[in-house]
Amino acid sequence: MFRYCVLSTPRTGSTWLNTGIGHSYCTIKNYINLNEFFIPFSNECARYELNKDQIIIRVNEDKPIEMSDVNQFINDRTNILLSGDNRQPLVLKYMYWPFRGYEIEHLKLLEKIQAHRITVVNINRDTFDSTISYITAELTGITHRWITSPKVEWWSTAEGRKPAITIPNITISGQDFEAVYIQALIANQEKEKITNSLGCITVNYNSLRVDCAKNKIPFQLISHSKKLYDIDYGKIITNYDELVEIKNKVETTIGKELSND
Repeated sequence: MFRYCVLSTPRTGSTWLNTGIGHSYCTIKNYINLNEFFIPFSNECARYELNKDQIIIRVNEDKPIEMSDVNQFINDRTNILLSGDNRQPLVLKYMYWPFRGYEIEHLKLLEKIQAHRITVVNINRDTFDSTISYITAELTGITHRWITSPKVEWWSTAEGRKPAITIPNITISGQDFEAVYIQALIANQEKEKITNSLGCITVNYNSLRVDCAKNKIPFQLISHSKKLYDIDYGKIITNYDELVEIKNKVETTIGKELSND
């Protein structure tokens, strides 16, 4: 069944997994990649609808779609997905993150997605690494690295598509890191509860190809997406050791709070 939903938090490799799955069967009739289908500010010019055969299709608009009610947006997207033909090959990303402006009952919606013959795959990444990746992307505007042919690679940046980048060398505010790290830890704890309730497959960023093969998840070995940098964050972040100390303090504090609950 070529129908997958990638459950993730930001900067955990969901784009890599999403494109890897999609690229493996993108030539199948009626296939569609819905990307971050439930995120209002993702693909702002994309409108989705059902054709006469209840197949989901994408219609590109010339300008961002106006949206006055975020919750209505999510309800409309939910109705489109769940009213579509449950044999249509598709893949989408489901981002678990406390975005401002809307509320959503994640477990209930994901249960409906599962019931619609869509396999939910949870992807995990070390929370420290994903936090640094999140902040680094915000500071630099460099988000993803893509391969469009064996000889062509480019980066998605705030200024658009670029054929080359300068590896950043930045200092991350300890206060900013701590705030995002706490938020990421909590989000991952909540996502783990959802994953356990769903009983879904879990794969890991650092062993993605092996985990996909083990769980018989179609994943194109020559994926369009690659790891953003070829060096460790310890060589990019000037105050990396400071962030490690903050990480350890936060984990100790949260661990004590959980023990007292």
